Amino acid sequence: MSKRRRLSGLSSILGSQAAYREIDLCYTRRMNAETEIAEVLHTLEARLLDPLVRCSPSEVDRLLSDDFVEFGSSGRVYDKAIMIEALRQDPGFDGPRTIINFKALELSSLVVLVTYRIRETGTLRSSIWRSNGEHWEMVFHQGTCSASG
Repeated sequence: MSKRRRLSGLSSILGSQAAYREIDLCYTRRMNAETEIAEVLHTLEARLLDPLVRCSPSEVDRLLSDDFVEFGSSGRVYDKAIMIEALRQDPGFDGPRTIINFKALELSSLVVLVTYRIRETGTLRSSIWRSNGEHWEMVFHQGTCSASG
């Protein structure tokens, strides 16, 4: 094999290794971004579980999108205005609520589904969050009572 051919082969191998490094780097950046988004959404979900935030119409207004919909565990459907007023009158619980088994699944670059359980009640929760370009807003939420707790 000629020296030129060996160098050409080596060049193509190094080129593909560089491509793999670039793919790994892109993957790492994406995973870091997804982790950051998950952490932000975990924080926002925790805020919505805070009784002081729940009873503040301005705080809830900022966290819920204008087209927000919730399917309550009772089967009742809430929109943003109804939810803000209901939480203003009764934040729903006293004491801490601990999020466990939190997962975030990116549905698109601007939309993420989060699921988790509340340790104290066993309630299963799912929310869809959408970025409006400035901050994340909850578009949909559903809480489901769980017999298994």
